[in-house]
Amino acid sequence: MARVSRRFQPIDDDLLAELIGRAFGCLEYLPRVRSDLSQMDPAQHGFFIANDRGSAVGCVVVTSLPRKKWFDVRHLALRDAFSNLETGEELIRKAIGYVEEGGYEYLKATTPAIQPYVDLYKKFGFTPVRRSLRLAWELARPLGKASGSVEVRDLSIDDREGVEEMIMHAHLPYWDWWLEERGGTAVRDWAGRFGFPAGTWLGAIRGERLQA
Repeated sequence: MARVSRRFQPIDDDLLAELIGRAFGCLEYLPRVRSDLSQMDPAQHGFFIANDRGSAVGCVVVTSLPRKKWFDVRHLALRDAFSNLETGEELIRKAIGYVEEGGYEYLKATTPAIQPYVDLYKKFGFTPVRRSLRLAWELARPLGKASGSVEVRDLSIDDREGVEEMIMHAHLPYWDWWLEERGGTAVRDWAGRFGFPAGTWLGAIRGERLQA
């Protein structure tokens, strides 16, 4: 079995992305993965690497969620996964130990729904509760015409209240767990958390009310 150790130095994003890319292929969008990893401080998140004879053969990351003492075990990836099940178990064991050492109120795991990763997590008591579906849009194809009298325009700081309301209602009830992980419905700065009004925001307006 490979030796698993925690990394306290800045993580080599390319190394982790290569492991994750090999493990999941097109099921993971590597630019997003690299962006997420580059923004994580190793002092506040748990990065674990499995090495075998000088080569990285697996990894896992414990992410601190915005809600205090809430954690997400992510990016479990193995080279030749079915031949490295013991390494996968050790990575999960180290991740759970890291969370238990600091104390926690909530712990979940996230992985693409393929084997052996699902069964590895189930072995440690995690129970699958939801799936996230990824949609691919063919943006080059012409779009159909929208029905009804909807005006699409740039949004400004004056639209902040409508943006707040839209973000909340768009995530309920199916993404209520996502809101809860980030502080719950009591949080009122959802527009700011989404980066509004920086950049270009478009809104669909019907009857002076923001629809999307």
